[in-house]
Formats: sequence, structure tokens, C-alpha cells
Amino acid sequence: MIDDTLPRKMSESYANFALFILGLSILLPNSNTLGGQRLWLIVLFVIMFMGLFVAVSNRYVGFMPLTLAKPIRTIIALLYTYFVIILLSLLLNSSHVSFRDFGEFLRLIIYAEILLIGYFFGGSLSNSEIAKWMLVFLCIQLTLGVLQYTNVFGARDVLSLIWSDRKALLGKRSTGSFGNPNLLGAILLFLYCAISFLSSKKSHRVLGLTLTTIGVFFTGSRTTLLTFIVIVGLVFLVKKQLKLSSFVKAGLVFGLMVMLVSGVLARYGDKMPYMSEITIVFKHGVQNIQNIRTFQSRIRDWNYKMSVFGSEPDYVRFFGAGPRKEGPFEYLDSQYLFVFIRYGLLGVLLYLYMWGYIMFVIVKNKSVQLGLSNLLLSYFVALLIFGIAAETLSSWRLMPPFYWTLGVLIGRCSCSSSDKQLDVR
Repeated sequence: MIDDTLPRKMSESYANFALFILGLSILLPNSNTLGGQRLWLIVLFVIMFMGLFVAVSNRYVGFMPLTLAKPIRTIIALLYTYFVIILLSLLLNSSHVSFRDFGEFLRLIIYAEILLIGYFFGGSLSNSEIAKWMLVFLCIQLTLGVLQYTNVFGARDVLSLIWSDRKALLGKRSTGSFGNPNLLGAILLFLYCAISFLSSKKSHRVLGLTLTTIGVFFTGSRTTLLTFIVIVGLVFLVKKQLKLSSFVKAGLVFGLMVMLVSGVLARYGDKMPYMSEITIVFKHGVQNIQNIRTFQSRIRDWNYKMSVFGSEPDYVRFFGAGPRKEGPFEYLDSQYLFVFIRYGLLGVLLYLYMWGYIMFVIVKNKSVQLGLSNLLLSYFVALLIFGIAAETLSSWRLMPPFYWTLGVLIGRCSCSSSDKQLDVR
């Protein structure tokens, strides 16, 4: 039951704390000047722990009693199981263990914490309020990206004191607050989906699409560009009724997006050399993707790492090689290789079960929370596409917003079964 005696200011404070945590996870500093990303992840962990501790001490959290719904308990149990698998892989590969490997435990704890933050504190936020803040975060990311790209008044040097732009290639690509163009691209799509599915104002949705389109080009990321075209078509299709005319319109939107991208790259390709290579696919078809410079090198790198992993003992292939922050498995640049090599066959099976369960929870509650469900499903599709060439579903930076939103969804659905309904329009 919802406690109506809770002062409104306290309830608002909990909701504001949830928004603060979401914003911090998106705008987390990562420059070496301020101690690096790992330090700020620890800061994020401590702040969330303190917030949850205070709530537990008060025996009341957000808009609902201190109880955990079954989906929350199950997801946390699955994350804990991964905790155990990582521990086993470290013990079985003790000769390859470094101090940095233990950071993997922190990543899982942060996932669980921000899931609880969304569940306990975020459920009282309306969709329009969440969408408004998503638009604010989108504006901030775009502003950072433009300043990094143009370096107006030496802004790039100033911003680099807070957010690393080491992978920005001297301003040829924007990295926003993520230090990586691909990560920035993925979070832009998350913010775009949030605005599209949660905002009740058409002007905000149009603005969100416009700003995201601009931001995608500033990333210079080919993966972001291709995924963006797919997600725009998907969002359009999902928001319409699933009938033949909707598919036709979605196809037209997809075609217009391809024409827009081709036109922009044809005119400004010299300023976006990395992204402009994707025109090979537009002109000659997917079969010519191997002509993209980094494609062959990445394939060779994946083959090499798979051959190294194949030479490991059978128990390593079953339990995984572990985090191995030093050596050939430090960077795998593929979510699918990441799970298989680090967690082994056992980890792959657990991963499939965990994400199958999460998708089941999301789809099951679509009738109750359509906007949040569509947001999570669309972002999940984007992460699957990004996951071909990046570690997405295991990302320190891309997954906290997902788990935060998932927590809000489960919290609202748990609350809706009580006597009092929330107004989340």
C-alpha cells in the first residue's frame, strides 16, 4: 500500500535523487585530470549506496514500501550468479589475474544499485517529467559534442579537463561525456527513444529527432549512423498500429533517412572521413562492407582472439577466461565475444536466460507501461546492433540508464497492483 502520510516534499526529494543519479550516470566525469572514470564510478557507487541506506534506515523508499517485487529479486539474483561466475573464472585463471580484474564486481553492483534506485525512487516520476529531463541531457550531450568538434574559444581543451576526448581524433569526432564516439552514439539513441515514447508533446519529439540527427553526424560513428536509421524506422513503426500501411510508411521513413544520410555525407564527407566510408555500403551493397578500412582488421583481431581462447583448457572454455584486463582479451570490441570469452559456455547460457527473463518482464508489462516498455525494447535492439562491434550489454556507461528505466518500470507495475494508482502521464 502507498503511505499517504509521507510528506510530499520527502517524496519529491526521493524522485529528484533518482533523476540526479540518472544524470550523473550519463554525465559522469572520466578525465585523468579528475582521477579517471574508475574513481567516479566508485563515487557513483558510494552515492547510490548512501541513498539506499538512508531510505532503508527510514523504513520507507520513494512512493512504495520497502519491499522487492519478484522481478527485482530475480534480476539481482542473476547478477549475483554472474558475480559467482566471475569469481570462479578468477580462481581458475589465477595466473592471469590483475588488480584491475576485480573492478568487474563493482560493475555488477552498480547495475543492481541503479536498478533499485529506479525501482524505489523513480516510479513517482511522470513520463512527461522523465522525457523533459531526457531532452535536457540530449541538449547537454549535443552541446558538448559541438564544442568538442568546433573547439570554439578553445572549449575542447577546457572540456577535456572533465571529460576525456582522447578518442575524438583531434576534433574529427565528438565523444560527449563518454570519451568514445560509439558510446556517445548509443546514449543519443537511448535519449531519442525516451523522448519519442515518453513525451506527450509533438514539438519535443520533433526537437528530439532533430537534435539526435545532428548529434549522430558529430559522432562520426558508422555503427551509430546505421543503427540510428534502423531505430528511427522502428520507433515510427512501434508508435503506429501494426498493419500494412504502417509498414509501408516505416519503409518510406527508412528510405528518406537513407537519402538524408547519403546527401549529407556526399556534401560534407571530407569533414567526416571516418563516417563517410559507409557510403561504400550505400553505393555498392552490404557485400562490399569488407572494403571499409577497419572491417578486415577487426575480423583478423576477432579471429586471433578466438584462436587464443580455443587453445585454452576445457575448463576455461566452460567457465570463461575471466576479466583479464591484461593480455589479448583486454579489449574484445564485441558484446558476443565478450560474454563467450570472459564467461565461457556457462556464462553464455546464463546470459541468454537473464536477458530472456528481462525481455519477458518488459513485454509482460507493456499493457500497463507502454511508453517505458517500448523505450527499453528499442534501446535493447540498438544495443544488440552496437554489440556487434562494441561491448554494450556489459558496458559501464551504457547499461546504468537501462537498468534505471527497468527499475522504474517494475516499480510502477508493482505499485499499480495496490489500491492506489499513480498518474504517470
